[in-house]
Amino acid sequence: DLGLSKASIPPVVSITGNEWLEDVNFILLGYFSDADGEAVSFTLSLDGVQMGQIIVTGNQWQTQEIQFDTMTEGIHTVTVEGCDSSGQCTSVSEDVDNTFLFEEEQTIPDSPTSTSDDDDGGLPAPGLGITVMALLGAGLLARRRRE
Repeated sequence: DLGLSKASIPPVVSITGNEWLEDVNFILLGYFSDADGEAVSFTLSLDGVQMGQIIVTGNQWQTQEIQFDTMTEGIHTVTVEGCDSSGQCTSVSEDVDNTFLFEEEQTIPDSPTSTSDDDDGGLPAPGLGITVMALLGAGLLARRRRE
């Protein structure tokens, strides 16, 4: 034993994507590896506060569902930190904007004075009824003349 030791290399942690589930729940996805072959444990933080869990399958990780509709409106930082058995750590972050969850759908009521540019060339509803009545009347009148 020469008393030499190899320094541990921190794990590689990367983000590969994200998903919005049911338009309010957010998950972050990624891969990890450790060159030293050590086990890697993860922590999840939101805006610097540790919370939630990371689900690990093989060399892939995913955050648990983060419910963003219960948080304040704005940009939040999701951070995933991976640490190997030697205590070497790597963290990755992604900013998530949940502003769209708080936008109310704009509905503009139809006003009687508004005009529409979408003229499809059809008859208005009362005009259609009058036209049908006029055609029936003309048909009856033409029939009487023939008799």
